Amino acid sequence: MDKQQAETAAGALLAPHRERLDKAQEEKLQRAARFKAQQRRGAWAFVGLASGALIGLLATGSIWPAALVGLAAGALVGFALNRA
Repeated sequence: MDKQQAETAAGALLAPHRERLDKAQEEKLQRAARFKAQQRRGAWAFVGLASGALIGLLATGSIWPAALVGLAAGALVGFALNRA
């Protein structure tokens, strides 16, 4: 058996494994992208929560109702900006 035949045989034997590895790598990249998008949405929701709490504290003296409204607004902004 010469070198080219050996490489062809090795390629045929390793092709299914290589395909599984490629598929696993692609799925890993997709999961990482989804996780990054979720982090961005969460960051927007947190910014909305904090700004709503500050506005509620300064305007009415009651933090939680305004913070929850800010949380909802920040989550909506996050979903609108980070559609994935």
